[in-house]
Amino acid sequence: MTRLSQATLERVDGVRTPKFDRASLQSGTLHIGLGAFHRAHQALYTESALTDGDLRWGTIGASLRSARTRDALARQDYLYTVCERQTNTAELQVIGGLTDVLCATDPADYGRLVAAIADPAIHVVTMTITEKGYCQTPGGTLDHTHPDVRHDLERPKRLRSAPGIIAAGLIARRQRGVPLTILSCDNLTANGPVTRSVVTAMVEASNPAAAAWVEDHVTFPSTMVDRIVPRTMPDDIDWVYGEFGYKDAALVVCEPFRQWVIEDQFLGPRPAWEAAGAELVSDVAPYERAKLRIVNATHSMLAYLGLLLGYDFIFEAVADPGISTFVRGVLRDEILPTIDTPAGLDAAGYVEATLGRFANAAVPYRTAQVATDGSHKLPQRIYPTLHARWDQHLPTPGLELVICAWLQCLAGRAEDGSAFTIEDSGAGTLRDLVAAHDDPASLIGAIGRETGHWNSLKGQGHEELLGRLSTGLATLRGRGVRPCMADLAQTANHR
Repeated sequence: MTRLSQATLERVDGVRTPKFDRASLQSGTLHIGLGAFHRAHQALYTESALTDGDLRWGTIGASLRSARTRDALARQDYLYTVCERQTNTAELQVIGGLTDVLCATDPADYGRLVAAIADPAIHVVTMTITEKGYCQTPGGTLDHTHPDVRHDLERPKRLRSAPGIIAAGLIARRQRGVPLTILSCDNLTANGPVTRSVVTAMVEASNPAAAAWVEDHVTFPSTMVDRIVPRTMPDDIDWVYGEFGYKDAALVVCEPFRQWVIEDQFLGPRPAWEAAGAELVSDVAPYERAKLRIVNATHSMLAYLGLLLGYDFIFEAVADPGISTFVRGVLRDEILPTIDTPAGLDAAGYVEATLGRFANAAVPYRTAQVATDGSHKLPQRIYPTLHARWDQHLPTPGLELVICAWLQCLAGRAEDGSAFTIEDSGAGTLRDLVAAHDDPASLIGAIGRETGHWNSLKGQGHEELLGRLSTGLATLRGRGVRPCMADLAQTANHR
């Protein structure tokens, strides 16, 4: 096979390729968390700036755990392909903006990563490390009991958490006196303030004198990102080879839609991302709430309900009339009334567009993949709506059924008896409790006693909610998902 590389690039036909001189690229941005999402999202906005001739914005990529992405990209001269798919159509583009890739677990790369954060030539650091990577408490502060945080505080010479590594880079950057902008691009409520909180806490713990400098010389704008980027499968790589004649081990596949909303709070130069469609705004919060509570909550609902009904893919769950009717009802009756949507956004149209995107079978997102890390995602996607409804003394039966479905999914078995596995780094104890407690009320109580998961739900209506979850889980186990969804839909229609 012909592997994608700088040498073979000129022979690639039918694919958009970089139109700038890669040898002249400067490294002006650093991205931490070089997974598929970043490579199919923020990287394209930066690629546009390079294509327009501003070669200051080459990107150093960094992985915090695995060297797999680094090694695959290194063999390809840091080139990779983005394949945007819709039914019966596909557009491919080779991305050339990466100048280097590091892995924090490699001793040879670790020091280079900290040095890159400190480098005055780097003006913007972006991050996609998932919700769990911030090592935060439910209140958005640094969790000093987190294993990675404890490790970093006890062994400051070889840090492994994102907050710890960034803090080390900022402490070193202070000696250079050059400001920096750090952008979280994760689906996290108030991701800018959360990033500021966990990073500055690590700085204070490591070097209290540097904390004041960080306060004055580093900004943490909030952002909202949106694009469906499923896991690349071997068949995708084989398809590119068969159609275009080259092998790309770092291929990413995604939907055509993309959105990036950024709080305009930069301390230094930045790429002209707005030329590629990014929105620079004064307040990201309305966009963030709409996305987390509509798009991400819908994704989670489809994943947990779909898994229990035996669906492997999100597009299959959307096509199920019972699930889609239920999800539309929850959005209409429970979620949308709690959201002040951004000016100009048609909420009902946004819902239908979201479901249309999820129905795209050309981008087959597995239900088990979307269902990962529910213990981290539900507090961001579902629980804020519960609090908003409680404040208005309004019911939340649909969202409660989703929570029950998530707990049932931790048992790893669909209603037809087929087994599945969902990964969740924060649900080890939860999974054990699900296996140990047959009685729903006993399970809900044990979760409260032995984990902190219900902590973010404390407040008005908390105890009543736990009682309803016990009843709801018993009903779900006794009757099944479909009758429960149908009952709620019928109740909503007669409300």
